Amino acid sequence: MLASALLGAGCGCERLRPAWEKLLFNQFHDILAGCSIRDAYTDALNECAAARDAATELADLAVHRIAWNIKTTDALDGVGVQKNGWALWEKEGEGAPVVVFNPHSFPVSIPMQVNAVVSGIVDSKGAPVAPQVVRGPQTNGKDRYNTLFGADIPALGYSTYFVYKNEKFDVPPADALSDLSVSESCLENELIKVVFDPGSGCIASYYDKEAGVELAGGSMARPVVIDDAAPDTWSHGVFTFDKEIGEFGHATTRVLERGPVRGGIRVSSQYGGSVLVQDFYIYPGKKEIEARCRLDFHEQLTILKLSFPANVADPAAVYSMPFGFIQKEADGREEPSQEWMGVVSKKTGSGLALMNDCKYSFSAKAGDMRMIIARGCIYADHYGERDDLVEYQDMGEQFFSYVIAPYSQKDPSDVARRAMLLNSPPRLLMGTHRSSRTGSDGSGYEPGQEPGQEPESGRGRNELAISYSGIDISCANVVAQSIKYAENANGYIVRLVELSGAGAVADINFAPAKARFKARMAPQEVKTYFISFDGMHIAETYLTEDSM
Repeated sequence: MLASALLGAGCGCERLRPAWEKLLFNQFHDILAGCSIRDAYTDALNECAAARDAATELADLAVHRIAWNIKTTDALDGVGVQKNGWALWEKEGEGAPVVVFNPHSFPVSIPMQVNAVVSGIVDSKGAPVAPQVVRGPQTNGKDRYNTLFGADIPALGYSTYFVYKNEKFDVPPADALSDLSVSESCLENELIKVVFDPGSGCIASYYDKEAGVELAGGSMARPVVIDDAAPDTWSHGVFTFDKEIGEFGHATTRVLERGPVRGGIRVSSQYGGSVLVQDFYIYPGKKEIEARCRLDFHEQLTILKLSFPANVADPAAVYSMPFGFIQKEADGREEPSQEWMGVVSKKTGSGLALMNDCKYSFSAKAGDMRMIIARGCIYADHYGERDDLVEYQDMGEQFFSYVIAPYSQKDPSDVARRAMLLNSPPRLLMGTHRSSRTGSDGSGYEPGQEPGQEPESGRGRNELAISYSGIDISCANVVAQSIKYAENANGYIVRLVELSGAGAVADINFAPAKARFKARMAPQEVKTYFISFDGMHIAETYLTEDSM
């Protein structure tokens, strides 16, 4: 939508509809819940992959189109940067432009990774940014490393950075020397100290230095193996999965990264024929712990859970759901949840949150949050004969990520936003310099033009600024969950959600239509607004986009 609004190109909506229909078709209850035969999942995987491919292709074309229209040449003239940049980047002395895109309606500060080793980075104003060399995904002789840097990206917009191969810049001390401390058994910054048990590899202590509070109520990130032999695939009549028969052990730990942007250690553990690798990271100025995981699972008729006992008195459980969350008793029952869950003290309103990018079944007993990460049940087993021909789910390799962080019942919106960011991270595009080639009428791509199609009239591209923000929402607990073209193609749709459960009155500035309006949001309310292309007509509408 943003590329189309900025450049006048077609939005590709007609390509999204069949992809959306494929996605909806596979939200049938047995497929969605993991209860079908194996062949059904082959079909579902193919159709979901097709839907994802269509959406990804349109998104990639959109970010490329925007990047191609950003005028980067001479962008840094007069700000004192050094000359003699890397020759491969075409424009001597100006560095290579790297554009970072934020799909969310709130500004984001997050580390981004460039697929090259660079010596210096500056932002769009020429201010130096601290780089950190990290291991890349490639193993190509000595070419094994990438560069990490902290990016600040405006809401529904982009920022441009410039990276240099040979130039170095004086980074401000606060950025150059963070308070990150990394060893094989400890990660520490100015706000938290995380201690790992060398024998189990679990988190033994998660100490909030600012609040003076121990957040861990026991061994955290503990892989627990649960007996799952009795239930069928649907788990009819079973509401708790807590029969522990073992846990992963034989742990090894090693330092992954030390630097100004992040510190990390790797914890590997085993059980039977299965291996779990968890890479834990912390960042300057943040209390969260991020984990990126690889599981190679081979345990039949078992469930693997990760356990996170929190130091919370008289706890309640909180589970996220579409457009909101719900509080329940921490009674150990298995509950569906989406991007996050938490345990919170009924007395103080403080607790701990667990965010994830692809898991959907959780429990909380007292302060112990547990997340199912694999279940080795039989495909479509309704108490049938379990012979040697049955096949088991979740076997083999999988990847997932999660984040744990302090949680406050007063305002859980920061947890909800962080979970959104984990599930839809920003995109980075490493490009080349572009100068303006705008046509006489100021237009770039023609209205209705398909993505990737050159203008028939031969008009040039628009000139876009090196940073842009598409929306501004005055309240942090209100986000735009959807921003798209209206189904009747005569304007925009902006769908707002209140995240904290406290309500808000938010001022909205929607830049693509130059529209401003005020939204009064009740706790966890969802509101949909229609905005005409010229911003002159703004009206609340139904979720179905029918007029109210």
